[in-house]
Amino acid sequence: MFPKELFVITPGFEILFEMVMKTETEIRILEKAKELFEQFGYSKVTMEEIALSLAISKKTLYKNFSNKDHILKEIILKQKCEAGDFIEKLIVDDSIDFVTKLKKLMNYMAQLSEKMQNPMIQDLHKINHNMWLEIQDFRKNKAIKNFSELLKNGIDDGVFRDDIDPQVLVPAYLAAVHSVSNPSFLSTIPLTAEQVYKEVAKLFFEGLFTKEGRKKYKNIEKKELNK
Repeated sequence: MFPKELFVITPGFEILFEMVMKTETEIRILEKAKELFEQFGYSKVTMEEIALSLAISKKTLYKNFSNKDHILKEIILKQKCEAGDFIEKLIVDDSIDFVTKLKKLMNYMAQLSEKMQNPMIQDLHKINHNMWLEIQDFRKNKAIKNFSELLKNGIDDGVFRDDIDPQVLVPAYLAAVHSVSNPSFLSTIPLTAEQVYKEVAKLFFEGLFTKEGRKKYKNIEKKELNK
């Protein structure tokens, strides 16, 4: 293994470096623990059950991870890295037009919203509020950066109206998404988190489109429905 000091650490690279440097045993533990947490909830799974499900000793488990919180933090770290990497690559991808890019991003964000409702994340909202807040801060900071860049690109491409003030729209969009993705709100309506996000995104983005931008977007929607 090469020491981290040999590498020039750039923003986002340190997280990726840590994930790459995991041993095969650590990766197996994280994958199995994530599966169990998402199925039964973080609070209902014990270290002993994780070890048993992998057919390894508790000694081996604790050699790799000090406790269940340690495992959880690594799982969340990996998810943040994957989400950030996908979105940033999509935004700078010049091989697809802007409207197709926007639709791909909306679909991906809707899927992420749905994943936020699994038992593991729901448990965090109740019993590990600091971790829940860390996830929300990550989503907020990434959204501010990515949504601001998205607005600029959309305006430059003539897809979004140029009379919109990002300083108003970005916070309004984030506040709306945050409010409707709250578990207490979702429990009161007969819609999934994915469906709710799509409704919010539709409300915001359709108000942003120029006439030509709306036409392109509607054409892509029709193609998706006909698949």
